[in-house]
Amino acid sequence: MSTAPRGDKQLSTLKKENAELKARRGQMGSQNKHLQARVAALESANAVQEQKLEDAATELESARKYCRDCQFRTKQLQEEIVFLMNRKVETVTSTDATADENSQRSESAPETEPADAMPCWMKG
Repeated sequence: MSTAPRGDKQLSTLKKENAELKARRGQMGSQNKHLQARVAALESANAVQEQKLEDAATELESARKYCRDCQFRTKQLQEEIVFLMNRKVETVTSTDATADENSQRSESAPETEPADAMPCWMKG
């Protein structure tokens, strides 16, 4: 008979522990679902951020290319300005020098520059 009360007490303790474990399992399941939802939200946000980063990198590369193109065009225009200024100076000085000699003749069109004096991109 002495084992029966002890067995009842042990059974009661085990039932109580079982109920606590079931409650804890429910809490863990709920926490697991919450964490899975959070992981899914973070993965989605990460995918969006990665796409934005790729778009920004593409835009940056496009801007760099545009900048290089503008720098190249600026260099071309600077060369053209120097060429035209030199041509103007040469034309003015040659016209001044020959103006006395050619006072009887009408002023002729300026001479064309030799092909070597032009920047290569202006020859085309």
